[in-house]
Amino acid sequence: MNALAITRGPVLHEVLKRAADPDEWERFERQLRSNGYCRQPVRLKGRVDSINTSTGEVLRSYSTEREPDGTLLKCCGNRREAVCPSCARTYRGDAFQLVAAGMRGGKGVSETVATHPLVFLTLTAPSFGLVHSRRVVDGKARRCRPRRNGGACAHGVSVACNEIHAEDDPRLGEPICPRCFDYEHNVLWNALAPELWRYTSNQLPRELARLLGVRQRDLDVRVSYVKVAEFQRRGALHFHCVLRLDGIGEDGELDPPTEGCGAQLLIDAVTAAVRHVCVLSPAPEETTDRLPGFAPALAREIRWGTQVEVRELDTRGAEAASYAGYIAKYATKSTEAVGGLMYRLDASDVQRLKTRPHVRRLVETAWRLGGHQHLHELRLRRWAHQLGFRGHCFTKSRRYSTTFTRLRQARHEHVLHRSGQRRDPSREIRRWAYTGSGYKTLGDAWLAESGRKRAFEQRRIAREELRTTPVRHKDGDRGRLR
Repeated sequence: MNALAITRGPVLHEVLKRAADPDEWERFERQLRSNGYCRQPVRLKGRVDSINTSTGEVLRSYSTEREPDGTLLKCCGNRREAVCPSCARTYRGDAFQLVAAGMRGGKGVSETVATHPLVFLTLTAPSFGLVHSRRVVDGKARRCRPRRNGGACAHGVSVACNEIHAEDDPRLGEPICPRCFDYEHNVLWNALAPELWRYTSNQLPRELARLLGVRQRDLDVRVSYVKVAEFQRRGALHFHCVLRLDGIGEDGELDPPTEGCGAQLLIDAVTAAVRHVCVLSPAPEETTDRLPGFAPALAREIRWGTQVEVRELDTRGAEAASYAGYIAKYATKSTEAVGGLMYRLDASDVQRLKTRPHVRRLVETAWRLGGHQHLHELRLRRWAHQLGFRGHCFTKSRRYSTTFTRLRQARHEHVLHRSGQRRDPSREIRRWAYTGSGYKTLGDAWLAESGRKRAFEQRRIAREELRTTPVRHKDGDRGRLR
């Protein structure tokens, strides 16, 4: 909703009506601040009673009957920035703390992890066909696919593209020849990419044992990781991972690895594991497993692409923090980066898709493949809006770092401490009922969006002041915060 929308229609009337009662407006504005100016809050009705467990006396009560519209607005908690920027910001901050804690310690993680070998790994999908791309060499954009002698594909389409695409060119990621592009392989690769990563993580200890010349059960190191999945413009996933080499202590603590187990060992093991693993997609038991008018979907080899980047990270400088921020940023993204969809589809939705032609074909392919019996376990129709991908975008190993649950609990306790409240959940009886999602009026939605932008600007100014305001240290020297 733009700034001019409030001057038109009933929106202005709804805003004025909400602000007419000072007491109700104060309660409503307090709810907006509490839920972070969420774009799609959950509306709840109910009450909370604090009970003395010894006497049964009701010490205090809270009821939504005293709130505006008789409801409590709770933040939706959606991680996707395209759905709710406020909740995505919170998720991104938690993701950063989780990744950074595994690099430098803190949040319940031993600070000795900062001395462990650490590498950054990028895994891509193989090629499914030629697509338009933007190549940058030495800071200068190059032509897409220059060909001196031209050339054409089997369908007579030129495979050359001598244009320099802008960053916002809608052709980026589109196949040069859609008929040559292997849409089935792309969808199956997205669907089985989590399984391919599982194979890779299982292969890592075997490669470490081979490189160290010991049996796997005698291995005294293990790999902890955190990874995020990102969609490329062509509709295929790639993964960014941080891997850490830990020693195996008797008490289960995160001990440093033994001497001789450094970053190069981890790089060699990762490189070998990536080249070794392969997943076969389910194959039809007989040729009759097909849909009317379509050939049967054959088994495909699911492997990593040839573009694999693995490099050592320096945890002593700012490099580790920048990579933690990089991973956290993509934790709030989804298929919207490629023009995809936010919610699950049904058959009628597939027929009415309004998106890029390439993304539309991927969704239609996922829907069609989902009708094959031998691919039923992949649940491709359920995940057609994700182009077949059915995993979580942000995952980690158990020992890498803290958890989102602990971070949320720490934030909740911090809020209670600042407000001077102390609550014992064992003494509270909660009765809640869901009444809907989103704001009841466009006026309320406008107020929430305006508040979100105002809060964002205040945070931006505060960060700028922290970076530029001189501070005096205890020894009297002056410096600047960086």
